[in-house]
Amino acid sequence: MTGIIITIFVTILSPFIQLITSTIITPEYFPNVIEYSINQGLMTEEDAKNAFNLKSYTIQATIGAFIMGVITSIIVAFFTKKKL
Repeated sequence: MTGIIITIFVTILSPFIQLITSTIITPEYFPNVIEYSINQGLMTEEDAKNAFNLKSYTIQATIGAFIMGVITSIIVAFFTKKKL
């Protein structure tokens, strides 16, 4: 149960952490990765702009935090379960 509570807390914080990371810590990340993807021929400009933006990363971070938290909680619960 504690793992799920921590997961919910981390999931709620994820969008704010992504915002801080993308705007304060590495504000040039999205323009740089878009330019790199286009120059390397990995994506078109439109695809790169759709993939590398704050909204996309916020959604990925939030969903990822929730899924990884649930998986981690299940694994830890399995190994720490009490025998009755």
